[in-house]
Amino acid sequence: MAEVSAPTPIRWLRLQYALKFAVAGVLTLYCASWLRLDSLSWSISTVAVLMVAQYVGAMAEKAFFRLLGTVIGALLGISLAGNFLGNGPLFLTLVFLCVTFLSYMAYGNRAPYAFLLSGLTLLLVISGILFAPEKAWQTGISRALNIIVGIIVTLFVNTLLWPRHARLEFHRLVAKMLSRAERALRDVEQSFHMQESNLRQIMGEIEASHLKDIELLQTLLRYGARESSAFAARIPTYQIIVDRVNRLYSILIAAAQAPHANSVFAQRMKRELCHLLFAIEQECALFRESLILDSVPQIGALEAACEAFKHRLEILRTAEVHLKNECGEIASFAGFAMGFLEAADHLRVFRQQLVRLFGGSRYQPEILEEKQRGFTLNLNHLISALRASLTAILALIFCDWFHPPGFTLIPEAAWLFIMLPRNYFQGHENQKAIFYTFCITLIGLPVLVLLTFLAPWIANYFYANIFLFVSFFLLGIIYFEHVGLFTQRMYAVTLAVAGAVNLCQYWP
Repeated sequence: MAEVSAPTPIRWLRLQYALKFAVAGVLTLYCASWLRLDSLSWSISTVAVLMVAQYVGAMAEKAFFRLLGTVIGALLGISLAGNFLGNGPLFLTLVFLCVTFLSYMAYGNRAPYAFLLSGLTLLLVISGILFAPEKAWQTGISRALNIIVGIIVTLFVNTLLWPRHARLEFHRLVAKMLSRAERALRDVEQSFHMQESNLRQIMGEIEASHLKDIELLQTLLRYGARESSAFAARIPTYQIIVDRVNRLYSILIAAAQAPHANSVFAQRMKRELCHLLFAIEQECALFRESLILDSVPQIGALEAACEAFKHRLEILRTAEVHLKNECGEIASFAGFAMGFLEAADHLRVFRQQLVRLFGGSRYQPEILEEKQRGFTLNLNHLISALRASLTAILALIFCDWFHPPGFTLIPEAAWLFIMLPRNYFQGHENQKAIFYTFCITLIGLPVLVLLTFLAPWIANYFYANIFLFVSFFLLGIIYFEHVGLFTQRMYAVTLAVAGAVNLCQYWP
């Protein structure tokens, strides 16, 4: 049988991820500086966003949508500014309509990230060329090149250093759970051969760990669906596998809570019962080997053991002496025994799914009839999109009137403050946006003070690289196994990195 490799400790995975994050960030900054690109913070933000995906396939998909959205937004912004900037009302109307459409699609589309990046780049390009229309192409190309550099370096580092694949980790985790089930079955079998057993203690430990593993399996399914279309097509099959493993554990835990090792019927059926437990254990081992080797599981002795067990149990049920004198006890034991037969049924379904996955024939994914649905207008999404677009237009007008410092980021930030809190905060959307802005302001002020004191040291090339490496390392520590991207802690480190990049514009 194939052995299950020891799982990598979470602390070591976190350290690996943080190191990859730091290397990708510093290398991206070096490459963008070497190419003499403007606004290097765009490259850095690309690293920060892509590294959240962690898994190779999910990161590649996110990189594609980021690049696609950036190119579309840049071309759209250049086209609007080049043709309509001279006509203020018409220009703002067209920008409002474009941003509204992109905002609406970013709320409910299958590829929301691409539309989010399109709107973000559109506002960034327009605000950047608001007072210099002749720099439209330069701004758009600079933005796209920074994104491309960030994507290439991030994918290269993540693929070269400790790559993580959701599909492989899913298989390994299921194999590890099956290995734990084998141990539990051996303990149950041993309880029929000796008076004393620590079965309940062992099952308690297994119960505590398996709940976390089930949650992690669901997370891996979510990441794996983004990793490849082939994995996404197999999600229903993988969901069945997770469900059957979960039910198998539930049966084992229930068996530990009500053992019948000392029952008269357990002793009379010890031979058949031990054969059944051994067959279930062997089946788990075969499935574990199948997952590790990506192959169809071999045929075990489960069916023969089940038939022998059922035959012996039926004999005990129909025995006249037992029906007269020990009816209650045999009924209790029959319920206990039927649990293992139910476990065998779950393993049969498990085997069917493995055959579907590794059978060699072309996999036929389950077709969901709901996929072919017509377009339906979501009124709530439309209202939110109109609110976000109106905020961006007001920010553009404000920048045109008052010329504040850093005006290129104001429309982008105003739009994001309306778009993002919808998914990351509780309460009414207006309250969420205000709370979101307030949190970022509180975080930004101490970061600015910190950068003011560090500015003389960051101007030095050596200390600047140390500061950037440490900042990216902290981003990796914070981002590891985090569902969301825009949280208060993450923004604090992100702002520190962006500020450092703006302070040390060195050219290697």
